Amino acid sequence: CDSTRLYDQRGDDTAYRVVAGALSRVTDAIEAYDGTVIKAIGDGVMAIFAEPDKALLSATAIVAPSDDDITMRAGLHYGPVLMVEGDVFGDVVNVASRIVNLAQAGEVLLTGEVRAQLSKILLNGIGFLDKISVKGKPDPVEIHRLVTGEVDATVVGVPTTIELEKQVA
Repeated sequence: CDSTRLYDQRGDDTAYRVVAGALSRVTDAIEAYDGTVIKAIGDGVMAIFAEPDKALLSATAIVAPSDDDITMRAGLHYGPVLMVEGDVFGDVVNVASRIVNLAQAGEVLLTGEVRAQLSKILLNGIGFLDKISVKGKPDPVEIHRLVTGEVDATVVGVPTTIELEKQVA
């Protein structure tokens, strides 16, 4: 969160090293919970997980306070995605991106679709936040917040993945 301020206050070289270290920490937390990093997007990371529980646990680890003075946030959504040449596309990716942008520093937000897939033991730390309008969606999206932990990764739960081969024109 707020990497623009970091670059302004510490200068490009120092800020880059701090952000790169934080992104490495994010990648480690994703891989520790069997997630797959799809790509870095500026100062954020997009990842997919086969299990919503592991996505939530990873997000919790990502937003945990650290020594680098970098605060993180995370947004999680659940559903099928299209995978093309190692990248993911679809409604789930778009909604996850919108959700992470709503999260405050140190916060993990997740949709009702994610919550519905979580193990009962993990539901204790999830609180209803609101139903919100999301750009491009006709109906409001139910948003929940992790209340027992703290997540800047866009994390997408993936129940199914469709691999498309590159088409040559």
